[in-house]
Amino acid sequence: MMTLAKELAYGDRHDATNPFQWDRVVLNLPGSEHYEPRLPWVFKLRKDGTVASEAYIYVDDNRVTAATKIQAWWAARRLASFLSRLGLQDAARKRTSPSQIPGPWAGSVAHTQEGVFLLVTPEKWQKTKDLVSEVAAMLSDSTDGKLDRKRLEQIRGFLIYVSRTYPWMPPYLKGLHLTIDGWRPGRDEEGFKLKEGVRRKRPYIAWEWELEDLVDLTPEEFAKRMGCEGPDRVFPVERLRRDIDALTQLLSGEAPSVTTVRSGSYFSFYLMGDASGKGFGSAYWDQSDLYWESGHYGPKMQEESSNFREADNLVRRLEKMEKEGILVEKEIFVFTDNSTFEGTFYKGHSTSEKICDIILRLRLVQQRTGCVLRVTHVAGTRMKEAGIDGLSRGDLLEGMLSGGDGPWRFLPLSEGADTRAGGSVVPWVRSWWGTDSATSWCQAPLKVLTPTDWFSLKDVVGPRLWVPPPGSHAYGVGDVQRGSDSQTSFAPCVCCSSLDDRHVEEATF
Repeated sequence: MMTLAKELAYGDRHDATNPFQWDRVVLNLPGSEHYEPRLPWVFKLRKDGTVASEAYIYVDDNRVTAATKIQAWWAARRLASFLSRLGLQDAARKRTSPSQIPGPWAGSVAHTQEGVFLLVTPEKWQKTKDLVSEVAAMLSDSTDGKLDRKRLEQIRGFLIYVSRTYPWMPPYLKGLHLTIDGWRPGRDEEGFKLKEGVRRKRPYIAWEWELEDLVDLTPEEFAKRMGCEGPDRVFPVERLRRDIDALTQLLSGEAPSVTTVRSGSYFSFYLMGDASGKGFGSAYWDQSDLYWESGHYGPKMQEESSNFREADNLVRRLEKMEKEGILVEKEIFVFTDNSTFEGTFYKGHSTSEKICDIILRLRLVQQRTGCVLRVTHVAGTRMKEAGIDGLSRGDLLEGMLSGGDGPWRFLPLSEGADTRAGGSVVPWVRSWWGTDSATSWCQAPLKVLTPTDWFSLKDVVGPRLWVPPPGSHAYGVGDVQRGSDSQTSFAPCVCCSSLDDRHVEEATF
């Protein structure tokens, strides 16, 4: 309800007296010639050239952002007035003066001087460290090998709250989840659900910790276990120990760690790396220069898996950049054709303990430097076209290393599917959708959405076609979904490319 009230409070965007007025939408996307990391990827501009005011909702609370203090007061007044008119109480006594270093809100402290940064209060940081230490003590001091499940649930709840501020935390909470719910039927010794095929053949299967084996329960035992609230004490899964060790390292600092949401720098770094056979190669570049390195592995390294060598190659390059002091509060895009590396980075876990250790090294680099780290999977063919595959084999005359228009042409994050296909995607969709109300799907012609339409979907009647650049997905998918809520008979048609996958996953439907 608050989200709908906010949209109504925004009012007419063309009204010059409206504090939420805006004139156009700007796409500031990575990979484009004029990309600036200090600005949002997608934002609205007022007619006077300043960033438009916005309101953000957290449950029943709200905060307003604006380009100046006067605009912030103006927008806050309109929002409060409109909410009061709808019967939603606004306590004026709780309103604070506009600031770039405000106090805590929604679990985080946000600073917007020379960039956008998030952190927690010193008290909350210390409590987080104490709770992680408590779990470590529970693991080492338990006499029966079990842990207090209720206490673990309390600790998990607080850590989830803190993880809203620190994106490197959620992957290392999985061990807690698996330990707390590992007693349930249909799970294996690591706490994960068994495959559907196994559960279909053995519907009453469960892991028995005392027997250290899977057993078949009777229907009555299964129903009793499913209906109970769970045991008071549970056995920890092996992953919990590794996760607690990782969190202990990540939380080792005395002062609260700072998460860089948006860098204050005028340029970003882009890194690509690959390992082929006995060699390795990587290259990173910024707005003006490209830096590469390649070499051959020794006999011991050659015995490692390709996943390990490719992951280690990228992380070693990032650790080297950290030592050079160039990653502090910078934004860096890491491109890899190794899906295991990307998946482990976001999930925090792999079946290979060595890969897990490499990812922890990467997370520690992120935590120490405060850099904005964006890991993206690309196709192996794109790695070859960029010349990185050849670089790992000692070839310095392919792709971006051969000169030309610059490295960005190999990573078109700022171009949508229609642009990259030479304008053929939209005509193709229209060819099977239809062009008039009588023959079209949904008995209505298709509207191709522009960036301006993303923020005014209530004014777009009928089916919509969205063909966005990959970099804009995290901003636009939620807007498209909210627009569909207002017209439930129509659904958006989205044309994506392989570069879009991670951004679609990160967006909220």
